[in-house]
Amino acid sequence: MVINAKILIPVFIAILGIYMMPAILATFYSPHTIESSSDARDLKCISCHDYIAREFNSSDESRRVLDKHAAAANNINYTTFLKYGYHYNISEGRIYTTKNTSTWDLGASADPASYIYWEPSLGWWIDNRAGTMQLASVNLENNGIQGIQLEEICLFCHSSDILGVSTHTSVSVTGCTDIKCHGNSSGTGYGKEFYTTVMTGYNLSSNNVHARWFKAMGNTSSPYNYTVHGDSHVSSDYLTCIGCHTYTRVSLNITSPEKYMHNDFNTAKIRYQ
Repeated sequence: MVINAKILIPVFIAILGIYMMPAILATFYSPHTIESSSDARDLKCISCHDYIAREFNSSDESRRVLDKHAAAANNINYTTFLKYGYHYNISEGRIYTTKNTSTWDLGASADPASYIYWEPSLGWWIDNRAGTMQLASVNLENNGIQGIQLEEICLFCHSSDILGVSTHTSVSVTGCTDIKCHGNSSGTGYGKEFYTTVMTGYNLSSNNVHARWFKAMGNTSSPYNYTVHGDSHVSSDYLTCIGCHTYTRVSLNITSPEKYMHNDFNTAKIRYQ
């Protein structure tokens, strides 16, 4: 059978277009002209997501939340930690990049492949783990105006570069309960050297009236079925945060605890289950 090349070429072009067009449009067209999420000048998030900006500015309380996140986004040590680290040692000027606690805080004995370090002469974080010095600081300030404004703050939670996720727009999604933000329902959290709020997940998971709900949400399927920071699954426990901190309606079935038997001294004395 002889297949006419005049037929194959248009078919091939059509197939190629179906697969390539979304990436082309996301890179070069309209508000999604995003070639690299490290440059806020490429982003026009608010042109489509202005409702989010309005929500953040809708009250004094929501504005305070936005200001807190903007301050954290303007902390280069923390944004660099989000991308690379699991432990920050300020006295050593190091961000340790492995979860293995036995490699932390070893001073001169630490393995150079286990950390990035602050170079005062450059005012920059340096990554020399592979034996080749590279600039490593993650600076979200890119629009030429001092401080964090508008789309720059979007990158704080949605930069694929920071989250370690590969997407065609260089933008991704994680939850409040990211292990390096507020901690998840398994009690895992990193970065308490910067902000105590990263221990929220830990606190909610242990000896807390919200623990059962928080952990149950963490065991439900997530709409974001991928991992961030290499091996941390985006779980649905962040929905618990939404249930308390937004106007989203939540259906709850409250189960009364078992009665404490005061006449039985062997009854376990626990606070929450």
